Amino acid sequence: MGEQAVTITQIDTGALYVSWAAMGTGDTGAAFHVPAGAKGIAVQCRSASWAGTCTWQASLDGSNWGTLVDYAGTGITFTADGVKFSPVVPMWLRPSMSSNAITLYCYAYVTNYGA
Repeated sequence: MGEQAVTITQIDTGALYVSWAAMGTGDTGAAFHVPAGAKGIAVQCRSASWAGTCTWQASLDGSNWGTLVDYAGTGITFTADGVKFSPVVPMWLRPSMSSNAITLYCYAYVTNYGA
């Protein structure tokens, strides 16, 4: 259990690739402050062997967290590799792992900020 560091890479003008590596059971990703003006967020989780659940969390203040939702208003969670999109652009974003997780890699793509 712990907080995993976030790595931020600018991949184009107005686009960021944000990653948290080697997430395990009980781990939470370090909070990522979403840039002002961001218009889109896609989140992804990948693992060689799934045995847990990754929940994407959003916050307005970096202290109080709720589950990020997709276009249907459903909480964004993963139990297998996948990509999901959110119409919600929070101030803060992070992944959180639960139950018997095997090493997991979490990614977020943030687009059109400052454009």
